[in-house]
Amino acid sequence: MAESSFLACIDAVYAAGLDPELWPEALGQVSEVTASVGALLIPVFPAEAIPLVVSERLEEANRDYGAGWAQYDSRVLASHRLALRPGLLVTDTALFTPEEIARDPFYQDFLRRHGLGLGAYRLIPDGTGALASVSLMRGFGCGTFDGDELLRVDRLSGHLARALGVNARLAEARRLAGTLAEAIEHLGTGLILLDDRGCARFVNASAHRLLGDGLDLSRDRHPVAHMPTERPRLAALLAAALSGQPTGPLLLARPQGAPLHLDAVPIHGRGAAADTLSATAGTRHAIMLLLRDTARSGPASTVDQLRQLGLSLAEARVADLIGQGQSPADAADALAVGMATVRTHLKAINLKLGLSRQGELVALVMRLAGWTRPDRP
Repeated sequence: MAESSFLACIDAVYAAGLDPELWPEALGQVSEVTASVGALLIPVFPAEAIPLVVSERLEEANRDYGAGWAQYDSRVLASHRLALRPGLLVTDTALFTPEEIARDPFYQDFLRRHGLGLGAYRLIPDGTGALASVSLMRGFGCGTFDGDELLRVDRLSGHLARALGVNARLAEARRLAGTLAEAIEHLGTGLILLDDRGCARFVNASAHRLLGDGLDLSRDRHPVAHMPTERPRLAALLAAALSGQPTGPLLLARPQGAPLHLDAVPIHGRGAAADTLSATAGTRHAIMLLLRDTARSGPASTVDQLRQLGLSLAEARVADLIGQGQSPADAADALAVGMATVRTHLKAINLKLGLSRQGELVALVMRLAGWTRPDRP
């Protein structure tokens, strides 16, 4: 698969983040880059968090599913037994043995009749407390997903989470404010629109209140961190977003108090929301810099802060222990899991946080631990 196809898929996901009507098209591209025949975006909690979204290839199967087959879906009960958690990527081969699949009516009657085979599933938190599930289906007889395909699912998960988070925040703001322009201004999350040079073209009221403590705008309107050690990290976040390859949120240290939670979301695609935001930013290749004050929810544990950076709970626990200087073997013993599990989590941690060495993880955890101490000035 060409990297250009993967980047086009990311663009489609962010376009859907601004205009939910584009989700079916985005899921179609997700299917293509993961070698699946279709994808679904399913609300998990609360049930009304998002509407069910189905890529075009699965529409007929979805109608059949809703007409009666849902009660025979053995995957639901198996997922509950497995205690499926946000961030955990599960395949059908992890839920059932080949023998169980071979005699299961749901697989052999329903899925087979629609030309569908094995699936992969992941819970996606949107950053507002809601959960959705992305489900990918292989064609019948195509076997299970290979390592590269699952890695693409893993890479896409953070982008899906950000796009769903933008959906949720804009929907709530529009419900309270009315028009999109009013919603942007009164959004509870701080929002700065940056043009393709990284220059701020619009700052909403919530962002204005957060500027001046840890983050500010320079004379030429570029975001700048107050602490010199944080400036390369902020620059990397913005550069990645402007290039169309966002690296994920970061916690920006401040001279006083808890850090700022920052995320940079590219504005791509079409639709009323994208058009309004692009017009405000003065370019079709803008980004939204989203700001949140972590102090509002009180001091957070290191594990909680790692989860704010996009890690699952299991990954955050492993990262916390390794960051405190424990070896992978010690972490496995402390968490009562196998070494293979710890290695898998470390691979995901490095990918999500953009780390390449264990020393970088230790430095990050030490910084986060400093923010959780009650004696911090």
